[in-house]
Amino acid sequence: MTKRRVVITGIGAITPVGHNVAQTWQSLINGVSGVGRITHFDVSGLPVQIAAEIKNYNPEEHFDHKEVKKLDIYTQYAMIAAREAVKDAGLEAGTFNPERTGVISGVGIGGILTFEEETIKCHTAGPRRISPFFIPKMIANIAGGLLSIRYGFRGPNYTTVTACASASHAIIEAFNKIRLGKVDFMITGGSEAGVNEAAWPALIP
Repeated sequence: MTKRRVVITGIGAITPVGHNVAQTWQSLINGVSGVGRITHFDVSGLPVQIAAEIKNYNPEEHFDHKEVKKLDIYTQYAMIAAREAVKDAGLEAGTFNPERTGVISGVGIGGILTFEEETIKCHTAGPRRISPFFIPKMIANIAGGLLSIRYGFRGPNYTTVTACASASHAIIEAFNKIRLGKVDFMITGGSEAGVNEAAWPALIP
């Protein structure tokens, strides 16, 4: 079997040191740290009170109000980064074969914030108050699925869930799909949003 050469044609990012690739890269070369005191919830009673949060994030700068209600924050991050990568790669309609273009996303937890919020709602207001978007909003493979829907990709679509190695495994899987000639283009990478009140005590030593 002839193995194809694989190249990166577009990149995107939203990170604790920048909301796009240019900001992130400038912060990295300037030695800017993304770690600081947690602001997403009250950490006064916790032994570890710092994390690398994405700062000054306003979802309505990226999505309309209805979309924000339907998307867990981990999915929002994935879609923001992918949007930048797709634009950078010049993947416009008519420039790719949808059947040979896919998405492999990586995530360790998925929509843990949605899980926390809806569980609290269930126990305080009753199960009838749970959002109809609960499951499709929190599942680990929803980000990749929504990306394929948004851009019309009909090739391979799945999610790697291997804790901290999830994004690396997603990239390797996508690399091999192209190298072996099974696809022409793949959107790949990872997204996570685990700094919240329910998950943080379990994540710290």
